[in-house]
Amino acid sequence: MVGAIDYQTGDFTILALGQYSYPDYTIRSASKSGYIYKLSSTYASKNQTFNGDVITAIAQASDLNHTQHSESISSSELTIDLLPAMNDTVLLPGSVIFEWNGETYYDRNGSLYKNLSTETNAGVQVIGFCVPGCPKH
Repeated sequence: MVGAIDYQTGDFTILALGQYSYPDYTIRSASKSGYIYKLSSTYASKNQTFNGDVITAIAQASDLNHTQHSESISSSELTIDLLPAMNDTVLLPGSVIFEWNGETYYDRNGSLYKNLSTETNAGVQVIGFCVPGCPKH
């Protein structure tokens, strides 16, 4: 459909019938000394139609203000198997570093930290995380 809207008054018009050109692409190849591909196109005239009697249009006023919204959602415990193909593997303290959901996580003596500072080496402890061997287990 083709149409126009007057943003000052909110009036709009829609042209539900119309003629347009539709491209039809063809790929041709030749192989004398290798493959050479050529894309060619032809245009077919098509008629756009509207098979109905109702058009629903949804819009919002331009003077609406949007405020920031945040929401905390509790979720069930997440378990990440860092070595799924290994059985009875013992990880050394401080040996776990992985990226998940755009964050890099670091193990420090069984506790997990993220957002480590390169200047101070301080980070944000991930509460509730524990690698095997830490006091939670």
